[in-house]
Amino acid sequence: MPERTEAPLSPSQERVRKAMTGLLARAGLEYRGGFVNLPGGLRVHYLDYGPIAAPDDADAPVVMLVHGGGAGSAMWYRQIAALSTRFRVIAPDNPLFGLSTQTSIPWPIEDSITGYMTSFMDALGLKNVLLAGLSLGGFAGLLMAARHPERISKLAVLDAAGLGRDLPWPLKFMSLPVAGRLLSNPSRRTYRSFFRRWEVERPGGPDAEAYEEYSFAIMRQDGHNRAIAQTVPAFASLAGQRRLISDAELAAVSAPTLIVWGARDRLFPVSHAQRAFENIPGAMLHILPDTGHVTLWDATEQVTELLTGFFSDEWAPPRKSIATEEVS
Repeated sequence: MPERTEAPLSPSQERVRKAMTGLLARAGLEYRGGFVNLPGGLRVHYLDYGPIAAPDDADAPVVMLVHGGGAGSAMWYRQIAALSTRFRVIAPDNPLFGLSTQTSIPWPIEDSITGYMTSFMDALGLKNVLLAGLSLGGFAGLLMAARHPERISKLAVLDAAGLGRDLPWPLKFMSLPVAGRLLSNPSRRTYRSFFRRWEVERPGGPDAEAYEEYSFAIMRQDGHNRAIAQTVPAFASLAGQRRLISDAELAAVSAPTLIVWGARDRLFPVSHAQRAFENIPGAMLHILPDTGHVTLWDATEQVTELLTGFFSDEWAPPRKSIATEEVS
């Protein structure tokens, strides 16, 4: 078990830490986490809640929550609070986000992501996990399940990247050198506009200010905008998403798989979810009405209930099925 001692933080990291603890407190969570050093000079921060298995119970289920291409681990604050009553829950700040190393993710992006994921799991002694991933985190989960099926017991993907070319124009423009440097360093007003226009349907709420403070503090962290500008071309081009998960890779996903998607996702349309559903054996697709890309924000209670039920021992794999109330 890696030590939980915190590394010295820079002033910009202190702002992230303060905003993170403020957001976690909205769900009644005190900070619990640590840092781990990984190959390639990566120092990864992670949150760690719930019961920790005894040494003779190494197979006790662990839920890993993997965030997308923005903010960091604390964006799962509501899900952590609910799931940690039954499971050990680990949520890493992926490299480039949160309090982890601000470094670009090199091409080929699939090798970089799966290499990081396996190294992180190895460092924490996790043989396999119940994994939920949002957006880029869903892309990571699908790749892990296809390449390392023994490491993923169950997989939940929420509005995952890598399932179609579609991409909004701001992210396409960020793949250009000059535009990338400008758009990767947004003002608070520009960030708020992007969040409300592209990512969610319900931007308000009692936690909105705390969530915005957390996300914006990460964007303003030293080295973040440079690393983002270097990373986006590995993920996107003017033609859209660069690396798509193939039908063969989707078919290789043998873990029970829950696909959750916002019916009004403006980043990755529902057709991406349907492609995954059609190709992953035994998958279940749940489309949430009046919900945008960040489903765990727009439909917090529904997402939490779906994940809790799916990860429980009582959940029985259905025959290939779809649950939907609205697709628009």
